[in-house]
Amino acid sequence: MISPEPDQRLHGRPELAVLLDDLLRRAYRRWRERRAGRASGDNQGTELQ
Repeated sequence: MISPEPDQRLHGRPELAVLLDDLLRRAYRRWRERRAGRASGDNQGTELQ
């Protein structure tokens, strides 16, 4: 059964949703760069070398 109540987590808080989305994007990019070995400038822990 679908509740007629709006979602209270994001109701009236669009900036919170944007902030969470930006945080997730940055965290994913940082994780991907760390996997590629570009986060700290060295190639430690890569599968390439």
